[in-house]
Amino acid sequence: MAQSGFRLNRLKAGTGSISLVLCLLFASATLPAPPAHAEADPTFNVPARPLAAALSQVADQAGVQIVFVGAEVRDHISHSVSGAMSTKAALQWAAGKDYEVVRSGDAYVIRRRAKTLARHIPAPIPAAQADSAPEEVIVTARMSALSRTRLDSSYAVTRLTTNTIQMSGSLSAADLLRAVPGLWVESSGGEASNNIRARGIPRDGFSSLAVFEDGLPVQHDPGLGYLNADQSFRIDDTLQAVEVVRGGPASVFASNALAGLINLIPREAPSQPETRLRLQAGDGNYRRMDFWTGAPVGDWRVVTGGFYRADDGLRPTGYTADRGGQWRLTAQRDWEHIKLSLDYKQLDDSVAFYLPVPLQLTIGGEIKPVPGFDALYGTLAGPDTAAVKMIDAKGQTYPFDLKRGTEVRLDQYTVKLRYELNDRLTLNESLRWRRSSTWRNGLFPGYPNTASEKLKAYLPAAQAIYPQAVRLGLSYADGTRLADDGQAIDATLSSVRIPLTELINDTRLEGQADGHHFTAGFYVAEVNMSMQRLTATTLLEVRNQARRLDIVAYDAMGNPLGTITQDGITRYGAQFDNYSGTERSIALYGTDEWTFGKWRADIGIRLEQLKLAADVEQGQAFQGADAFHISDDAILGGTGQFVHLSREFDGQTLSLGLTRPLDEQTQIYGRITRTQYLPNLTDMTSPPADDLHTEPVTLSEFGFKHATPASDMHIVAFSTAFSAYRVTDNVFDATTNAYSQRAAYGDTLTVGVEVEGLWCARRDRTGPDLALSATWQQPRFENLRYTELVNGAAVARDFSGNRLLRVPDLMIRLTPGYGFAHGRGRIETTVEYYGDRFADAANTARLPAYTTLSVAFRYDLTPRLTFILTGDNLGQTLGLTEGNPRAGQIVSGDADATYFAARPIFGRSFRAALSFRM
Repeated sequence: MAQSGFRLNRLKAGTGSISLVLCLLFASATLPAPPAHAEADPTFNVPARPLAAALSQVADQAGVQIVFVGAEVRDHISHSVSGAMSTKAALQWAAGKDYEVVRSGDAYVIRRRAKTLARHIPAPIPAAQADSAPEEVIVTARMSALSRTRLDSSYAVTRLTTNTIQMSGSLSAADLLRAVPGLWVESSGGEASNNIRARGIPRDGFSSLAVFEDGLPVQHDPGLGYLNADQSFRIDDTLQAVEVVRGGPASVFASNALAGLINLIPREAPSQPETRLRLQAGDGNYRRMDFWTGAPVGDWRVVTGGFYRADDGLRPTGYTADRGGQWRLTAQRDWEHIKLSLDYKQLDDSVAFYLPVPLQLTIGGEIKPVPGFDALYGTLAGPDTAAVKMIDAKGQTYPFDLKRGTEVRLDQYTVKLRYELNDRLTLNESLRWRRSSTWRNGLFPGYPNTASEKLKAYLPAAQAIYPQAVRLGLSYADGTRLADDGQAIDATLSSVRIPLTELINDTRLEGQADGHHFTAGFYVAEVNMSMQRLTATTLLEVRNQARRLDIVAYDAMGNPLGTITQDGITRYGAQFDNYSGTERSIALYGTDEWTFGKWRADIGIRLEQLKLAADVEQGQAFQGADAFHISDDAILGGTGQFVHLSREFDGQTLSLGLTRPLDEQTQIYGRITRTQYLPNLTDMTSPPADDLHTEPVTLSEFGFKHATPASDMHIVAFSTAFSAYRVTDNVFDATTNAYSQRAAYGDTLTVGVEVEGLWCARRDRTGPDLALSATWQQPRFENLRYTELVNGAAVARDFSGNRLLRVPDLMIRLTPGYGFAHGRGRIETTVEYYGDRFADAANTARLPAYTTLSVAFRYDLTPRLTFILTGDNLGQTLGLTEGNPRAGQIVSGDADATYFAARPIFGRSFRAALSFRM
């Protein structure tokens, strides 16, 4: 049996080191060239040296991944490799006849044959082996230091490689995750600030999925208000892979990882100079460059990379929608028993935040765009709303800049140390400090309707200013007259600023004793953040890049008396927030894994204490000095008085797993996990917060896994029971231009089945193949009952048995592909089906099912140059991912409305990429 632990192949082999080694040497930024074309081209120059180092150098010079077991190559000397030959031949020549080299997907596996000597000079290259090779080792949420492949992991996990990421053509992290079963992904918001709901947990943003980068959180709490975890990172070519754990033991290793854990795995620094470059262009004037380069510098290995991108958006705004990039620098060094990694990452990026658009419901029940608005490519945001002067409660002017969108300025420093104490114990120390400043400037739509209906609510206020007013009309904010028989929509111009610093430390001891493989860890996080919000409501025309409208009062003779709104603003200060606070989290966690007979069992425990403290400025409505406009009649602002809030919460997680192989290619497993959602600063400072508490979650799953060299099938039956789930409403009132908050609590239960499979006609994926990702589930409220006042009378509401918010019953993703030209080329199409959903707990606002079609094409022009073309939503499907949350998530105000707002997916688009490897 292999010993616990793993280490990278540059680590020198010592007799006291832990034996299992994972050596993943940088997946190419493009799909690797096929054996018949690319493996004959590399020229090698590797002297005789310790075998682990020699194999690493061969892999670096060929630009491939390799996997081997450290104990099997320790104390072995390689044969020198020189000249042009295939990659497999070079690896085999370096290793010698006592080892076999087999290919598994994009990787080569080197393993020792039975009964070999401790040291050996290699013999001539043997014939190619035809047997299968193990899958790549999973590094996320492992219950012990033993390496586990996807097949023998005791939970559901999906690994997305560099090749998969590039062929997907995804514009955002959320977009990429559509390939993972069990996840309902709303990627229609742009490159950041999207929503993911996993296994029937109906929480917004990323609040049920932890996001890690290289084993540490990119953000301790992934679900802070206006600060989703996907705002803190971008997918680029510095990543080697993305692993997604669904359910399982994720909550043992991370806070609030209720439904799973996403781990971004960066490329390791190479032992030989290497450079990769990728250029992209596409619709929306999309331009992007990714780069990655690394080389040894003395005893260190150094790598740097990142991207820069600019575009006008897939929903053109009339200005640059997305501009910025990400950059990182990593230095790594290995000693006899120590591995040290220093990493710095900077994110400086601004991206548009796309929100619902106006739509109409026909008499026949069909959803269509409203006349004059393009639902596939249109947005209300435009030059007229890009720069607006707001007035705060003190009468001071505040410049609102919509062009900033979601703007993130982030610096992240990471130190990781791995120290092999002896052949049974390894200490891992990981430290991350982050400082960021985030702006969330957005245009949040309200209710579209005819202009005449919109104006009715404003007549009493107009008559209070102009007693002779008998009717109202509209004009553009620049004074241009507008016909009054069109449509108008309310909108909120919202500006939110969130500075944040956090310090995260994770200390983990891995070891083995008496047949048990264990992990013991201590996790600490301190988060300091503040939040300031200022908003104003406006009235807009219904058209692409809408313009602001003023309300004009007319007398009985039709003479204009004046405007009752100012510069298109119906109310300054519709919302106000100002607070600063701290989250302190301390957690102890541990796992143990052991075998008995053919069974493998594991247990994981996490004990966590969370302390929240915040100083919240009290707000009130202030009357402005302008008697001729309603815009400043009730400006919400701060009083200068702060209230100190503090709460403490305790969390416990227990995860039990049981696994049994049926044969070398088949495994079954079962797992049950009990955890809970812990509130955060946003929950504590956002009304109503009077009854804040933890929300227990119980997850269970039973899985069947089968893998052969040419096929793969994972089937998982799961259930998720969520107790005391808090449904919150932040509803916009178009009459008062104000927001009201309320909450209801209920229990939910979701049962379902996930299927993930791959079939290939040939092992090397030349010829036809078929990939499948599917989820069937029944997400329901077990009970949701509350009482509300309607016209002064108490009315009981009971939504028990209703479907959960925005979670479909059925999701299917089918990808047939074909490899040709001896593997140099590949084409694939993806058909996705998403069942209907409801935008509210009352199940009154239905979002219809929809189907999309996309395509991807790749061709290796040379061994070092690859072309990729991707196209999305080829059929121009009007698929709605969400309704309008500001219409109400308990009972939607858009139910059965002729005109309403919802957020569709983007229209048809294409992107092309050219990748170089040097």
